[in-house]
Amino acid sequence: MSVEDSRVHAKIMLEAAGYSVTPIPRSKVHGQERADLKATLGQEILIVEAKGKAPHQGYFDLLEKVRTQGYGCCSREEVAWNALSSVAEKASCQLEKTPAPETCVRILWISCLHNDWRFVFNAFRHRLYGDVKLCLFRKAKGLPEIVGTRPCFYYNPSDFCRYQSIDAAILAGPNGAQVLVNEFGTRVRQLRNTKLYTEMKELGALVDPEMLRESGKALAILDLSLRDQKAKWQYLFESFGFMTTVLRSYSYMSLTSGQIDPNG
Repeated sequence: MSVEDSRVHAKIMLEAAGYSVTPIPRSKVHGQERADLKATLGQEILIVEAKGKAPHQGYFDLLEKVRTQGYGCCSREEVAWNALSSVAEKASCQLEKTPAPETCVRILWISCLHNDWRFVFNAFRHRLYGDVKLCLFRKAKGLPEIVGTRPCFYYNPSDFCRYQSIDAAILAGPNGAQVLVNEFGTRVRQLRNTKLYTEMKELGALVDPEMLRESGKALAILDLSLRDQKAKWQYLFESFGFMTTVLRSYSYMSLTSGQIDPNG
């Protein structure tokens, strides 16, 4: 989708949440790019950089297969590809260069209004949080006891850790929106006091790693210097008391095409 489409999408959804949304004037400094929108509600001010993300190449390959064969399917591992980091990096720079009071919350808005939105959003979440799903085991007399699975934040490199001027990311698609909180964000305290945070939490459309850890629903590796798999395993065991193994996540999609008889 185009950049303009993503701006319109962000404006419509924020206005539906009660915010007054206006475009941010372009910078007069040559080469300096600013964020797109300012959303206000009472004393709240959100600075928003809106980006649109096209489907993954695997989706286009599937469509081509369906076009030539009439049917097709694909299975893709849900991993973050490097190009997604360039989106976060550019947005971070634009948000930093936008004149606004220091307490104004900065948000990266990602719009995906297409059928591959779920896969793209999962990839973005992995890139922003560096999260994985872990299978948890507890020591027992015999074989280790399986406890279940939980997400683990910052297991892999995290763009939220790198770009702390982004206080949250909003993933907005055909089924609504989800807010991803950056607990390392410069203004995360202000973010948690916004109507946006409160309403999305009530709707169950909020991911806040710190709150999830406090409720026992997630793990995290907060020692960002760890790179070695063995060191990560030891950190999780010492911090949470679980032995762990990483699970791989895959997305499966199948499509068919057919002709409609105009005569019924």
